[in-house]
Amino acid sequence: MTRKTLDFKLSVLLVREGDLWVAQCLQYDIAAQGKTITEAKHAFCRTVSGQVCVDLRHHVEPLSGFLPAPRVYWERFMSGERLADRQPIYIPPDTSMPPAFMIHAMADDLRIGA
Repeated sequence: MTRKTLDFKLSVLLVREGDLWVAQCLQYDIAAQGKTITEAKHAFCRTVSGQVCVDLRHHVEPLSGFLPAPRVYWERFMSGERLADRQPIYIPPDTSMPPAFMIHAMADDLRIGA
């Protein structure tokens, strides 16, 4: 059996909205929030990981149901300050996940937007 590897390198914009921080992915219109930057980043990783698992369970290409984020987020991202860290996204082993899939996901480019 041929193993299919999926690599996701995601760009994530971190923005302050009211009392919360929002982590907004650019390649896929997926976001999560938290009271701190760290909480927002962790919530984002859980959200992406969960969506990948749900997609695979339903035999759908992971994240294929999402369009890119709206242009305003891309513009804010381009003018944002790049963070030094890269956030790996852990995809938990799941007995319902097809064995032919290996998934590597990483928030590869994180920036804080004004």
